[in-house]
Amino acid sequence: MSLGREVPPNKVMKRTGASRRPRGHECSGRRVAIRRPAPQLIASVRTREGRIATLRQLLAILLVFALVSCAKRPAQLLVGEWKGTDHKGETAALIFYADGTARFLQGNLVMDGSSVGGKVTWRLDESQNPMHLDLIITTTAGQPKILPLIIRFVTEQKIQIRMSVDMQSRPIRFSEDDNINQIVLTKQ
Repeated sequence: MSLGREVPPNKVMKRTGASRRPRGHECSGRRVAIRRPAPQLIASVRTREGRIATLRQLLAILLVFALVSCAKRPAQLLVGEWKGTDHKGETAALIFYADGTARFLQGNLVMDGSSVGGKVTWRLDESQNPMHLDLIITTTAGQPKILPLIIRFVTEQKIQIRMSVDMQSRPIRFSEDDNINQIVLTKQ
């Protein structure tokens, strides 16, 4: 494909001025004269290229926005059923519902709204490090009891939860040595 019309080597156009170099370039041993488009054509190409560049930038911004908005927040990732085995070898499950309610299952123990005569809800504070997870048990009498926990995502499919020994204060951090008050749960 040539950029312009072919010119025999003896008829190559030369620039006037100090350089006296041939106007054109060599491609595969042949010299080709370069034709310049009309000024109106250059303006329309620049405008079109400008529009294409602007459109590409806009699409890139929209793509980044779409990817960020599709990324799930920890509270969204938490919704679902999580199972694990405690230090005694018993299987435990926590189910977090999107409406903010929760259910805890371990052996024959079931803790949910109907079993406590009220409701069991959850609240996640993502601004804390480690994140704070509260299981709130509200009976028909209306007195809420909060079980303060800490939580972290090991992966999107695995979480680690820790509670304090007294079940009233919140632990500060996770422990490598404590296998009694913390558990790793896998999303089902």
